[in-house]
Amino acid sequence: MRLHQSATPFVRRQSSTRGRAGNFFTQAMFLLLLLMGCAWSQDVKAAAAFAVYCNLATNAPTVQNGGAGTTLTFTYQVVDAGNCNPATGLGTHDNIVITSDSSGGATITAGNPYIGTENPSVPFTVQLGPTRGGQVVIHVRCQLNCDPSGSSDLTYTANVNPVCNLATNIPLTQSGAPGASLNYTFQIVDQGGCTTAAATSGLINIAADTTGGATITAPVGGYTGPANAAAPFTVQLGPNPGTVRIRVSCQTNCGATDSLFYDATAVATPKMSLVKGLSSYTDPDKSGNVS
Repeated sequence: MRLHQSATPFVRRQSSTRGRAGNFFTQAMFLLLLLMGCAWSQDVKAAAAFAVYCNLATNAPTVQNGGAGTTLTFTYQVVDAGNCNPATGLGTHDNIVITSDSSGGATITAGNPYIGTENPSVPFTVQLGPTRGGQVVIHVRCQLNCDPSGSSDLTYTANVNPVCNLATNIPLTQSGAPGASLNYTFQIVDQGGCTTAAATSGLINIAADTTGGATITAPVGGYTGPANAAAPFTVQLGPNPGTVRIRVSCQTNCGATDSLFYDATAVATPKMSLVKGLSSYTDPDKSGNVS
């Protein structure tokens, strides 16, 4: 009995020692894994810090306006961040695309999209479509050696000038005697482009004249926006019978109606024809004597 009793504390002490050893081993493994994770994280950060790219950057202006059908030129930069070395074939491959177009058919002209060295001014052109007031959005996208946290997608915008349109008012045709003055009006319709001094509509001139010298009375240089529901002008006919064709032409920011036409006719005044009446004579007795 004494031997049995004396062995029990020894077993308990041995079991306790093993438990403490196991806990120490677990903690050591955890600490080792933690150190390895920290080292890996530092390696990743170091790799990111020393990563090299061939970056993009915008050049001003990034927004331009132009007339329908005109061509606008933009530029962007290729910035060497350590990976634009043409000797190794590294560089950037830039994709220039139209992502939206309400101008009615814009097109892009660009050079070789592969650029192997730093360049402060890489040009491309945008030809606007025919729709006045439209807009074109262009993206320049890096395709190779791009910085994921940098400017790998540039945005440019090209706007077609807004419209300052023309419309006729009746009457379109009038007539009068040679030398007479005839009054007409037309409309300037503001569709966003009649708000500046450059938005000039309504230059009035004589397109054809057979009356021998018709003249126009209107503001010098025509009418300038803003909108005008009844812009007047006067046509004085020449001295001869004939016709006059008047053209009212839009000068800038024009809409679909670039020109209006009016007609004036000089009509000759009818002359009164006087015919002397013949007297009535009778010869009642047939004697040859008339009375």
